[in-house]
Amino acid sequence: MDRNGYFSVINKPDGTYIKCVSSIDNGAPININDIIYYFDAKNITDYDLKAVNAYISAGNYSKEFKVNSQKNYRQNEHMRLNIDEQGLKVIGRFYPPTNDGEIMTKQEIIDELRFNGITFGYVNRNIEIFCKARLYCTDILLAKAEPPVHGHDAHIEYFFETDAIAKPRLNEDGSVDFHQLDNISHVNKGDRLAHLTPADFGKAGTDIFGHPIPPKKVERMILRHGINISVSEDGLDMYSDVSGHASLVGNTVHVSNVYEVPANVDASTGDINYNGNVIIAGNVNTGYSVKASGDIIVNGVVEGAMLDAGGDITIGLGVQGTNKAVIHAGGNIVSKFFENCEEVTAMGTITTDVIMHSNVRATDEIIASGRKGLITGGTIISSKRITAKNVGSSMGSVTNLEIGLEPGRMDRYHELEKEIEFKLDEIDKMKQTIAVFQKMLKNKDKISPEKMKQMMETNELYKQYISDVESAREEKNAIMQALDACKKGRIYVHGNACSGVVINIAGTIAKISTEAIHTCFVKEGADIRFSSF
Repeated sequence: MDRNGYFSVINKPDGTYIKCVSSIDNGAPININDIIYYFDAKNITDYDLKAVNAYISAGNYSKEFKVNSQKNYRQNEHMRLNIDEQGLKVIGRFYPPTNDGEIMTKQEIIDELRFNGITFGYVNRNIEIFCKARLYCTDILLAKAEPPVHGHDAHIEYFFETDAIAKPRLNEDGSVDFHQLDNISHVNKGDRLAHLTPADFGKAGTDIFGHPIPPKKVERMILRHGINISVSEDGLDMYSDVSGHASLVGNTVHVSNVYEVPANVDASTGDINYNGNVIIAGNVNTGYSVKASGDIIVNGVVEGAMLDAGGDITIGLGVQGTNKAVIHAGGNIVSKFFENCEEVTAMGTITTDVIMHSNVRATDEIIASGRKGLITGGTIISSKRITAKNVGSSMGSVTNLEIGLEPGRMDRYHELEKEIEFKLDEIDKMKQTIAVFQKMLKNKDKISPEKMKQMMETNELYKQYISDVESAREEKNAIMQALDACKKGRIYVHGNACSGVVINIAGTIAKISTEAIHTCFVKEGADIRFSSF
């Protein structure tokens, strides 16, 4: 078999010699670095390195080569270890004993590994091969870690349309059809809604020092749902208890029957408050309100009314708000137009053709598309992006376009900072109390029932505070990520941006002084940059 070239040291009365053996087949030749390492390790000095190197390079090993005239001590077989810093493997490289030295046994090799802290993963077969073949100046894997078995995240498969967002159709003439907005995911009683594949946490490995190597962290999930839904005993499957409409809000599945209003919301119906979806065939008149935990669909016009939906809101004709309309959606809002609205807010995207003299806010995007694609007057705020065809007015209507966070989120950030600081202080105090109690238990001290109850309550509060701090940190990080996203926000105007329009991106403000065409507004350092696209 292949074998590397190697050398051995010969001790003689007149000095120190080396004897070399050539490599066999595809084995590597003798490496001068091996000789330098060995001489340093065994304190062999006063030799001519150039002469030794010339002897090695010549390859004529029929004669021994005298290194120096010093008398050296007997040396047993030597093992050089290269230990991986991460504890994944250890490589051994062996050097022969002197002519009067002894070879290592398998047990001696293992004992040397243990002396260096290597207690796991011995490759016994390689050690036995070395002991039999004496493969010198050769890297030999002596121990290796057992790698962890990585698991996988939990996964939920949904069996209904989870992205049923109302998307208006663009007609051939460039207008937008806000009538055909089929965004309802219908389900029947007994339908399977979702299946959960649980997380596989994997299996820890072990490094060569005997320490565990944890598998990668995985995400746990559970099936979250509202009313009218059943979950199997094993928690892996979700079913609808009623025929109706399924929607996914956040990570929670909702199923509800649809409440239909055959005409207008007015004196004949009163205000509507429904735990599900609401479809209104006519208009919502001024002064009335519609609240729904799911979606709201209005086929007609919304006047100075209030709409509040946990899901999406779709308005077929538009909103004539008379400065009274207030519209909130936990999802997306689609309307042909918004005119004189006091407040329009969506946690998702707002899509329309025209926004006039209204205050409009969306967590995701605000899109004014269609034939006009106009935004004029009012304050328009998105956390990510605003897109329109034309913005502002030559009549001088004050139009504010802003990329920013929802009101109160930075206040919430500072509240979380204070909460975390307070609870960490309390946790430190409780740690001390718990430590005293544990010492009493260890010493088998007498503890009254009242004291025992107090300590149990302290322990439960300690666990709760630990959980609270973790949740607060996650929420705090989410706010900072949202703020960073605002700084990367964009405002696109595909047509004309009139002078006087105010641009605000993450607190940096600029005012358009001259009309701009096909312009992208982006924050760059402490300024707002205008660029064509």
